[in-house]
Amino acid sequence: IGRTNRGRLVNGVQLLSGPFWQVIDERRAWGTAETIASIVGAIGRVREEYPESPSLYVGNLSARDGGYLRPHRSHQSGRDADIGLYYKAGPAWYVRANAKNLDLARTWALLKAFATDPNVEMIFLDRSVQNLLRHHAEEIGEDRGMLRALFVGGPHGAPPVVWHAWGHLTHLHVRFRSALAVAAGANDARAC
Repeated sequence: IGRTNRGRLVNGVQLLSGPFWQVIDERRAWGTAETIASIVGAIGRVREEYPESPSLYVGNLSARDGGYLRPHRSHQSGRDADIGLYYKAGPAWYVRANAKNLDLARTWALLKAFATDPNVEMIFLDRSVQNLLRHHAEEIGEDRGMLRALFVGGPHGAPPVVWHAWGHLTHLHVRFRSALAVAAGANDARAC
């Protein structure tokens, strides 16, 4: 209920470690049903394209009931998730990505899976990592219009899906849509 930086979570679903992902702290891995389904779906899409992919680390989502989750400003309503990146050397959490260590193919497949999911509102990622992934996508012949929409913005002033965020060299921060949650938060505030 409410905004990502001022909200709470009602009827949350816990993301537990699975066959293709490892949750860093399951006590901080609660989200909306749509959030959990999108995370599992995106990782599944990478596995379909790259069946031998290593396990992916998943960091913080929200606390069981939402609210402030230290040290994050957001992650309060089950609609934010910190998702690891794929590295050439195998699974790793909170490793600064660069041209030498990032598995561009798998990480691009993951970013594309999230960016084309209608439940995803925006993705935060450091610009240096964005540039590596965009260059890789151009090299493999991805549609330039799609890339522009993802990284620069779409037609008629539509905002980009992928935004630069300092401190996001090590993971994707994916924010999911929930018009219902925002509306419920507005109604909840009026009732107080």
